[in-house]
Amino acid sequence: GSDLHTATLSALAFEASYGLGEGLAYLAPDDEEELFSALRLDRFLHARVDKMLLEQFNRAKRIIERERLEVDRVAEALFIRGTLDASEVVELLAQQPRLKLVDGDDRKTG
Repeated sequence: GSDLHTATLSALAFEASYGLGEGLAYLAPDDEEELFSALRLDRFLHARVDKMLLEQFNRAKRIIERERLEVDRVAEALFIRGTLDASEVVELLAQQPRLKLVDGDDRKTG
């Protein structure tokens, strides 16, 4: 499936199977078909899953904005080479470290 499918399935499992979301109630087994059935039938579960996905989407956007130079460096290398393994990404990011200051919330600024 798509990234959105995978993220939705993970959020569903957190909310409906693992008790790691807003509610503790066990709503469905950790089974894709059962979870998506629960999502279709329970509008409150749907709202909680949608909220979790939106929060994580916004978190990802903030990280990308904060680390824009590194993201652009990796994107350019991917465009040129087509693929990168983990060691190549680490090497790319280490080539031109940029000064990062830490504010009181331990968030990187730069």
